Order: sequence, then structure tokens, then C-alpha cells
Amino acid sequence: MSGALPNNLVTESLVDEPALRDGHAEADPARDLLMMAVIERHMASGAVGKGFVRGIGIKQGAPASSVAHDHHNLAVIGADDDPLMAMSFLALEVILSLKLTDKGLMDVDRFERIPLWID
Repeated sequence: MSGALPNNLVTESLVDEPALRDGHAEADPARDLLMMAVIERHMASGAVGKGFVRGIGIKQGAPASSVAHDHHNLAVIGADDDPLMAMSFLALEVILSLKLTDKGLMDVDRFERIPLWID
């Protein structure tokens, strides 16, 4: 596992036992042990690197960014699976009712784009 150091780009190499639920490793924010994934987004390879990180300090949620030097793949760090699962469906425009897509906010019930501001 990687250990992020405060105000430093260098990481440390750490070894620890992750929490297990139903035989699957999961984050343990109480011990500052978070899940991390890097998802290839340029060649549609389906490649996903998975691991754990310590030293980030978040207790809930899952920030993600495509600012990942030099490859700019999608990097995400999560304290739990619930926001990741919810986020994965927030953009799925085949499930009711409002969804945010690359085309904007969509009313799935009426198949219409919804403006964010009313003139």
C-alpha cells in the first residue's frame, strides 16, 4: 500500500491488513486505510489498477480526478463503496428520474434536457 506524506510528492511503502467483509477487502477510514483505483480512459482497454492508500485523511466519500500526471487517467480514492455505487448510477439516464449526463441534466421521465437556471 502507498502512504501519502504531508506536503510531499514522495510516498512511502506500507504493509497492513485491510478490513474484510464477505471475503472482500474494503476501506477502513477509522484506520485511514482507503481504497484507490486508477482507470485507463484513453484506449478503452478496460485496465483498472486497484490498491490501498493511507495518509489522505478523508472519512467518507470518494474524490476523483483525471489530473493524474503524466497519463491523466482517472484516479479515485474512496472511504466507502456507497458513494461510488451512487455516483455510478447518477449518470445512468435509463433509470428514473433526473440524471446528469455529458449532455446536461436530463429528465428521464420526459426525455428532456433540464436547464440549470431558469431565465
